[in-house]
Amino acid sequence: MAREFLESFGGRVFALPMTIREPDQVEDFVAKTNQEFGAIDVLVNNAGGQFPQAALDFSPKGWNAVIDTNLNGTWWMMQSAARHWVANKQSGSIVNIVADIWRGMPGIAHTCAARAGVIYLSKSVAVEWAPHDIRVNCVAPGCCESNGFGNYPPEGSATFQDSNPMRHAGDEWDVAEGVVYMAANSGKFVTGEVLNIDGGQQLWGDPWPTGRPDYFRIS
Repeated sequence: MAREFLESFGGRVFALPMTIREPDQVEDFVAKTNQEFGAIDVLVNNAGGQFPQAALDFSPKGWNAVIDTNLNGTWWMMQSAARHWVANKQSGSIVNIVADIWRGMPGIAHTCAARAGVIYLSKSVAVEWAPHDIRVNCVAPGCCESNGFGNYPPEGSATFQDSNPMRHAGDEWDVAEGVVYMAANSGKFVTGEVLNIDGGQQLWGDPWPTGRPDYFRIS
């Protein structure tokens, strides 16, 4: 499907089914991509996922699934790409899609933990890898409408209009254009940064993906 869609725009596409949770599969994918195109110019880590649930109810399996994809999988991709760039004396740019974690994310605390880890991991290696001409940045979407909205209960998605002072959700293009800015020559002097695309959510907002808590429950 990826090949059919992207080739319709005239692009040259290489697709390989794999999981970013497995370092060996990641390395195989990165190596084959380098063989196919000669080099990777930009790595965008956009894979991830979570499910709405009260933190008291997280199972070890559910917690590990989110952390292993959103944090560990992102790291395996970053490390593999960077190793190839350094070994071949090539420059590169990494853009990690994270989340608007600055005031916590009640109802999806597992992904908040993982995304916070990616942000400060990115800031750390942005310094380590700068001598190799590798830039590392993050894009943090707030409530941006996509088919992912369907993963949340109606009482949760009903709160999204209150997630920011603009009182509406963003869209996928808002995020895509932010990624392009970071990855392209426009961002050539930017590294270790987080671009918030959130309508001001980090300043004010009230999203509850699992639905608002009952503050007035009488026991």
